Formats: sequence, structure tokens, C-alpha cells
Amino acid sequence: WVQDSTSMFKNVVFENNQVLFDTRGGGGMYSWNSSPSLNKCSFAGNTSDSGGAFKAKGGGTPTLRRCRFVNNQSTAEGGAISTQSSAPTFQECVFEDNTAVTHGSSASIIGDGTIFHNCYFTDNSTDITGGAIRYYEASGTVDSCDFFNNSADLGGGAIVVNNSTTIVSNSNFQENSGGAGGGAIDIVGTSTVSVMYSTFCGNTTTQIDGNWDDLGDNTMTSSCNSVCVGDIDADGEVGVMDAITLIAEFGTCNGVDSCFSDQDNNGEVDIADLLLVMSNWGFCD
Repeated sequence: WVQDSTSMFKNVVFENNQVLFDTRGGGGMYSWNSSPSLNKCSFAGNTSDSGGAFKAKGGGTPTLRRCRFVNNQSTAEGGAISTQSSAPTFQECVFEDNTAVTHGSSASIIGDGTIFHNCYFTDNSTDITGGAIRYYEASGTVDSCDFFNNSADLGGGAIVVNNSTTIVSNSNFQENSGGAGGGAIDIVGTSTVSVMYSTFCGNTTTQIDGNWDDLGDNTMTSSCNSVCVGDIDADGEVGVMDAITLIAEFGTCNGVDSCFSDQDNNGEVDIADLLLVMSNWGFCD
């Protein structure tokens, strides 16, 4: 429990913790009106009814950098994290195999200002909406993030935006499933969603469901089969943008088996991956 604090945590493991009080949340950490800084922390196997691993509420601007959220679960919303009236920033974080019964298997966001930058979401699932992220009466930014194989039964395999404002940029959405609709993004209610410089492939049943603003340089394909080694942005060509993305993500896989820039799947983005990009330069076969 962190309250009215700016505490700092580094290389801390929060594992197999459980919150038994209904509606309290935050199986690993509960941040109340605080701005803690967490660097290279790990949250695994934690459980609560709201924010299985981490919950931020009541104000504050927590910062989480290079943290891992794996196999956390919520009996309601926010399998890994839940925010209410707080504005956390997540940088270079990994969300994998988290689950929620209702909404947002990785993150349930209520309130303004939450930022996800250069994060990786894979194999997260929920029974209702928001396989990775759920925004409800909120605003936020998703930039330079990868979403792979996340699922929701009733919409928003990767992201659901409900009565919210969200900007998505420089992100990849591959093979996410939204069940009833919105394999990558599901937009409902009075929402404003702007998307730019992003790639969508193989998301079902639709890539984006609902009204959204196309700010340009987005790529959508029904299948990811055209992707080849080195084609990080899944546009069917290994080129300058792939090299730029890889260099920007050097060392950011945080031990996960794979991320889009980790072309040799060794858990690290490094010079070997860059050499693979260079050796496969040009259009995919």
C-alpha cells in the first residue's frame, strides 16, 4: 500500500499476492494519491477483483518503466492494472497472459492522462471487452506499442474505447480477436479515437469497429501472411521504418520470449536483429 507518497522501487518482485477485500484491488501494489516510480519490477501471479497486479486511484502520476506483468488475474476488471482518477505512465513494459472476467485483461483505465509508450501486449484475454486495454470515461495515449494475439469475447481484442478519447500512434496490431467485433480496436459510446502511423493485420472479426479519425499512414491487411523476417511493421516490405523501429527498441524485450523487433526470438533486441533486417531488405516474397 502506497499512500501520499513518491516512493521508488527497483528490481522488486511482486509474486502470488492476493487481495481478499472486495472492491479494494491492487493484488501486488495499491497506489492512493501517489506518484511512485517503479523500474524493472516484476508482477506475476497476483490476484484481486480490480487491478490484479497494480491499482492506482485517487490522484497521482505513477511511472512504471521496464516492468513485467505476467499471469495476473482479476475476478472483475483490470487483470494486470486498474486506474481510477490517476494518470500513470507505462514505458517499455510487458503484459503477457493476464486475464480479467469482465474488462481490460491487461489494463482497465478510468480517468484522464494514462500513457502507454513502447509497451508489448501478448496473449491477454477477457470474457467481455478489452483484451489488452479498456478505456471507460477516460483519455489516454498509446504510442509505439505492439499488440499480438490478445482476445475479448464481446469486442476490442486489443483495445476497447468506451465514452473516451484515445490517440493511437506508431503501433502494431497483429492477430487479435474481438469476438463480436473490433479485433484490434472497438469504439463504443461517445468516443473520439485518432489513429496514425499504425499497422493492422489479421485482426478479427474486423480491424477497427466504430467511428475513428484516420490521421494517415495506417496499413490494414486481412492477413499477416505477407510478413517476412525483418518486416517489423508488417507492411510486406523490409525497409527504413523497420530499421528505425528496431533501433528505437534496442534492449526492450525484458526477457519475454518474443517481441516484434526481436527477430531472432532471444528475448533481446540487439545488433543481431538489425543484421537480420538489413539482410532481408526489400519486398517480402
